[in-house]
Amino acid sequence: MRGFVFVIIGLVGLGYLTSACNSRTPSTYNNNYASTNTFELAAPLIEISQPLFTDSTLLRIKPSHPDATILYSVDRPITESDSGMVYSGAVYLKNSHDIYAYVSHPDFKNSETVSTAVFKINHSLEQADISISPPAHPSYAGLGPKSLTDQLKGNISFRNSNAWLGFDHPKVHIQLDLKQEMLLEQISFSSLIDTPSWIFGPREIRVFSNGKLLSKINFKEENSGHKSQLKSFVVGIPKDRYRQFTIEIQTVSEIPNWHEGKGSQGWLFLDQILVN
Repeated sequence: MRGFVFVIIGLVGLGYLTSACNSRTPSTYNNNYASTNTFELAAPLIEISQPLFTDSTLLRIKPSHPDATILYSVDRPITESDSGMVYSGAVYLKNSHDIYAYVSHPDFKNSETVSTAVFKINHSLEQADISISPPAHPSYAGLGPKSLTDQLKGNISFRNSNAWLGFDHPKVHIQLDLKQEMLLEQISFSSLIDTPSWIFGPREIRVFSNGKLLSKINFKEENSGHKSQLKSFVVGIPKDRYRQFTIEIQTVSEIPNWHEGKGSQGWLFLDQILVN
């Protein structure tokens, strides 16, 4: 891959675009605002040379204001008690990570925190057999089940993309045959979070092999407001040699009360499964 894949998330000027969705299909609307007291900085631009990589990838973050300070963190959300590290230059990443960043300036309100994810490919799954039940929604069917093993990463622009599979069912079942045994201890699921478009991460993932439950992970509810983000959901399994997996993913079957679609079925968007 040449050049950079640009991950642009956040506010632009004094306005921003957010997405909304009716009960079945994501759509888009505009929402402009301006602060009466101080202006909020636009979010930084995160640049990733290769979202999927085999050796390393280069992380660059650009501020929205020339004198602003960029703060970022790796694999942990930035909070008031942990404001992150000061970004001083390009960083090489050699493993899968979730990246969080925001910009700060004494004359403005901090920008919103934006995030993205990078994924290291330790084992190619391009030759693996995969089936999914129920199938992805026809509007977000990608290239079929192989979209999850073709090593093609999606971005936050999910519409008209062959990288993403979109599901609007309470549970998704995945059968994965690696074709050969591999020594593994982890399975990662690359997902899109875009709550204004009614797209949420998984609530629970169960991984089985040969009928035996290997792991069950519950993921907490996130109110990500107007942010769109790429996120990895990692499930650890006992270190052993595996060939076949059955994966059950429980989606957000009832959107929480803070959301305009409360009580409705949420969407789940996946673009890759990786094993390590």
